[in-house]
Amino acid sequence: MVFSNSNWKSLCKVQRFPDWILPVSQTGGMPSFLARLGSGKSLQPFRTTKDYDDWMHRLALAVPTLDGMVANMRVGMSKGVTQPRAVVEKVLPQLSAVIVADPEQSIFWGPVKDFPDAVSSTDRVRITEQMHTLVADQVMPAYQRLRNFVRDDYLPKARASTAWSALPDGKAWYAYRVRGSTTTTLSPDAIHALGLQEVNRILAEMEAVRRGVKFDDDLKAFFQRLQDDPRYYFSKP
Repeated sequence: MVFSNSNWKSLCKVQRFPDWILPVSQTGGMPSFLARLGSGKSLQPFRTTKDYDDWMHRLALAVPTLDGMVANMRVGMSKGVTQPRAVVEKVLPQLSAVIVADPEQSIFWGPVKDFPDAVSSTDRVRITEQMHTLVADQVMPAYQRLRNFVRDDYLPKARASTAWSALPDGKAWYAYRVRGSTTTTLSPDAIHALGLQEVNRILAEMEAVRRGVKFDDDLKAFFQRLQDDPRYYFSKP
């Protein structure tokens, strides 16, 4: 493989700012993403027998990924790069909510409870047996290993700080994340200043509206009036 200069720069930044050693958070990640896919109520289709077979194949491949997350977090612990304790405390109940003793009570059982007509009776029997074995023998144990590690090993080592800047090379890392999220070259301080400026601008416009409609109380009372007065709500579709 040939890397361009931009490829190399991106690769170096990935190594300098190793998000991969922070694979879990309360806002998402592989464990919750898998559960959403497996629920049958998200973006994963379950319309044909092939959909079921493809999903079971992918789910089996995901099990080592969950164990890999544990390995990656161990690397993070050794480097002093962990999630804040407040984040880890929110992750634990999310993981525990997925873990059940009976596969048929699992979120992954949703598609099995609701087979589409396109799946034959013979395939239904086979898929049911295979999914039961997969969830019971591989998926639930992997979630348990991850949950137990987060609870017993990771949480005690989670950092007390919350700011990204508290991490090693944290200020530069935070600026890199800001650039990726905003697609600008503005610094975090410049973006914060812009936000304050915009808040002041919008509040000034709201004040002008309040005065324009001759509302005598302050903005807080004005907002409450807008919220409570039925005149400002649609009465029919």
